[in-house]
Amino acid sequence: MSKVKDALCEYGEFDVSQDRDKYIGGSDIPAVLGISKFTTRWQLLLEKAGLEDRNFSGNIFTKYGHIIEPQVRDHINLTYNTNFVPNRVINGDIRYHADGFNGECVLEVKSTSDIHSTVDGYKVYLVQLLKGMEENHVTKGILAVYHRPEDLDPLFDAERLQVFEISMDENQNLLNHINQEIDKFRADLERLKENPLLSEQDFLPAGSLVALADKVAKFESQLAALKEIETQCKEAKKQLYNEMLKRNVKSWTMPNGTKLTRVDEVPAGTKTVAELDVEAFKAECPATFERYCRMVEKKTAGKAGYVRITVK
Repeated sequence: MSKVKDALCEYGEFDVSQDRDKYIGGSDIPAVLGISKFTTRWQLLLEKAGLEDRNFSGNIFTKYGHIIEPQVRDHINLTYNTNFVPNRVINGDIRYHADGFNGECVLEVKSTSDIHSTVDGYKVYLVQLLKGMEENHVTKGILAVYHRPEDLDPLFDAERLQVFEISMDENQNLLNHINQEIDKFRADLERLKENPLLSEQDFLPAGSLVALADKVAKFESQLAALKEIETQCKEAKKQLYNEMLKRNVKSWTMPNGTKLTRVDEVPAGTKTVAELDVEAFKAECPATFERYCRMVEKKTAGKAGYVRITVK
């Protein structure tokens, strides 16, 4: 850890919170999509609306990232024989800081201890890069993921680097989804600014709730119809049983292969069984009761929450 602190002294502090409330930044995209592990969409709305101060100036891991980033960029430049340099784009309320841009491709560098074998495991980083590619008007990107060592060794090790080449064509649907969610976020942000007393519940996706409710209601209506069919079926089977009994038909195979078998009823009756009177046994033979009686804990079944549907 001391090696990181020493390197930080040479590198300098980095203010990641400057003007954050004025823009939707690349690092905000995962929260906008609701896939960030660090910030919820609601927390981001509060921050952008000026109702909550995030007050985050970085930690040891973000600062480590700023130490390793230029080393990764240098390695990528050498490997790809190019010249990636840090770049910033501001387009309206969108601000994107690129870890590297060479005029044709955007470089996104991340350091993490959460390692995956494919780019699908790094969706939180991929969505940032795709937005950066769009803002820089290019169709190619490179996601460089550095496996952060436990001792936070600030010296670059090429063996710890994963490099993924990203194509816009292969991710156009995801980019469309990103932009749709950004538009929804903008609308919610304006709504919150106009009425700061709104709560998180007021921003729940009502569309999906209505769709699910409508879907469940339709299923319930179908189940109600099936119950009516079941009632009619039971009555028809009762009539069929009586007819087979009347005609003394025990079994019958229909032309379509369906086999009908008459199962005669068993009259209700009574039988005598032994039953221990625990209270009497305990009162008359307490010593024996204590000797053979043991208390055990039995799990009781829980009950899940549900929605009761009443079909008209």
